[in-house]
Amino acid sequence: MKLRSILFSLFFALPVAIFAHVTGTYNVSGNDPVSGKYTGTLTIDQNGDIYSATWVFPNTSEVDTATGVRKGNTLAFVFSESGLAGGLRVKTPGFFGVQEYEIQGDTLKGPWVLYQATQKGFEVAKKIK
Repeated sequence: MKLRSILFSLFFALPVAIFAHVTGTYNVSGNDPVSGKYTGTLTIDQNGDIYSATWVFPNTSEVDTATGVRKGNTLAFVFSESGLAGGLRVKTPGFFGVQEYEIQGDTLKGPWVLYQATQKGFEVAKKIK
């Protein structure tokens, strides 16, 4: 009976161990097919089964925000870009897309694409806290 309880506990605890928590802050690096290599930070939060993300790129005025979902070891976001105009942060019209990450422990990797683009980018995010 004791062995059955242990096995039962392990069976239900296993998915939690397999599916790492992805909330936190990451250093990101990637390749944009138009503008080349980039770096920045990514913060991911969770509210129930919905995720939110904010990318900040210090070398530009760009900040991207997103809403996403997770299925197994895949995390997918729909994002939009914003920049500074007259000192105010405004959404960049027509600049939105999809980011898909494969979760590999504390690292996220995957392609992204802007709406109506003909080429995709690729990004790697490494958790820092």
